[in-house]
Amino acid sequence: MSKATVTALVTGGARRIGRAIVEDLAAHGFAVAIHCNRSRIEADALAAKIIAGGGRAAVVAADLTDMDAVDDLVGQAQAALGPIPLLVNNASLFEDDSVRDFDWRAWDRHFAVHVK
Repeated sequence: MSKATVTALVTGGARRIGRAIVEDLAAHGFAVAIHCNRSRIEADALAAKIIAGGGRAAVVAADLTDMDAVDDLVGQAQAALGPIPLLVNNASLFEDDSVRDFDWRAWDRHFAVHVK
């Protein structure tokens, strides 16, 4: 299988490190499914840039703390780009918090995205 036929799903792929991962994969011939939750505008712009450059990209949105949405995420990506043999788990939460105000709810949100 050549890289041109391989599709990667990158969670949290619209911004920061995820964007760099998506751009690098696309530059190396991978089709990329760009996952986003709150970064839809950035994800759409990145997909448009990749497509304009001759690559293949699709945006898939889901809240990774919602297990039903996670189940749908892979199906959406496969419908747009075909089988997905490569998954990059990059999504993360960036919340302004400190040791003083970090409670079990915040802990649970972080674990839901980073570990589940």
